[in-house]
Amino acid sequence: MLKRSVKGATIAGAARLMGRGRLKRLPVVDEEGRPVGVVSRGDLLKVHLRSDAELAEEVRRELLRFLVPAGDATLGVQVADGEVTLTGRLPESVPAELAVRLARAVPGVVGATAAFTAVA
Repeated sequence: MLKRSVKGATIAGAARLMGRGRLKRLPVVDEEGRPVGVVSRGDLLKVHLRSDAELAEEVRRELLRFLVPAGDATLGVQVADGEVTLTGRLPESVPAELAVRLARAVPGVVGATAAFTAVA
């Protein structure tokens, strides 16, 4: 029997735990340890089975929200089979690698690359 509590576990962490323990479901508890629900393998997969268009929209939204002030850049986001390609212009104060990391952090994204030009 697997007895392990992972406070603040991520989706990837839950999936790893389920894979290692050969579990189909995990209980979800609140801060006091009271049961509040159950997560299944299917629940974990849903977030990774989104269309390329859905992924592109979320990547675009996240990058604009965190990195790019209105009017300071043009951002192109193309997604093919979960692989993100970022293009356009970024302000010099925004490192391209940070944009790539943010894109890769979106659940369902398999990989990301960028070909930005700097805004003078």
